[in-house]
Amino acid sequence: AAAAGSSGGGGSNGSGNGKNNSGEAPSGDADKKAADAPAPPPPLLKGTLSYNLELRRHVMRGNWNYENSNAFPSQRFELIRNLREEEDPKILPKDGEFHGSFSLAYFHTTSKGKRKERS
Repeated sequence: AAAAGSSGGGGSNGSGNGKNNSGEAPSGDADKKAADAPAPPPPLLKGTLSYNLELRRHVMRGNWNYENSNAFPSQRFELIRNLREEEDPKILPKDGEFHGSFSLAYFHTTSKGKRKERS
């Protein structure tokens, strides 16, 4: 599948000849760098799965972090699954769709080159 914004022709000169504006074939360095970048570790969620009889829903709440990472402290998450009328809230889900939110901390590099943690 082509990436969004990709011209597919290898250049922006509109000729479709696979050459860039200088007449040279594109090197593909950007694609190679993206392919060489290691995949981030999977997220690890630790928390509690509970049910609420009055609101008829299951709730997963806790903290998450990337597996084997201490780049950031653990961050909060909350996921909620609203139950259908025929579902027993006391039977915890084997599958289903949860909706919710999570915190995500990251580093932002300012125009002066300073790195600041944000969330």
